[in-house]
Amino acid sequence: MCISSVHGIHCSVSRFAYGFGRCIIGEQDRTIAGVIRVANLCYRKQVTIRYSTNKWVIFDDLTASYILDSNDGATDRFSFSLSLPKCIAVGGRLEFAVRYDAIDIGRTFWDNNQKDNYCFECYARSVPTRDSDFAWMHFL
Repeated sequence: MCISSVHGIHCSVSRFAYGFGRCIIGEQDRTIAGVIRVANLCYRKQVTIRYSTNKWVIFDDLTASYILDSNDGATDRFSFSLSLPKCIAVGGRLEFAVRYDAIDIGRTFWDNNQKDNYCFECYARSVPTRDSDFAWMHFL
């Protein structure tokens, strides 16, 4: 099966106080890894990825990790690596949003891709021709 990004992953740090640097999909280990840049509004901050595979009936939170020495004065970078649940099958969808908590100033910022969420969909790479081909799944 394949996973592809449905909605673009990029926004301006100066406009929203956060922004995606990049997002990579690992085909072999079924992971989505990304880097998020946030405005350096205060010293204590936390970045969380909120994700769901069932249209937000159930969701989980994943805390992103600060990237050492990433501060450039105006911004800091955080990274995350999200393992895709084995229950995602062809036709499945993973949606996520980003929460940035500027703890020292008591502010929270959400990025849900302008209400579309960031999404990855799973699809078949090719039509299976024998039983062993059903194991062939792909993520883009």
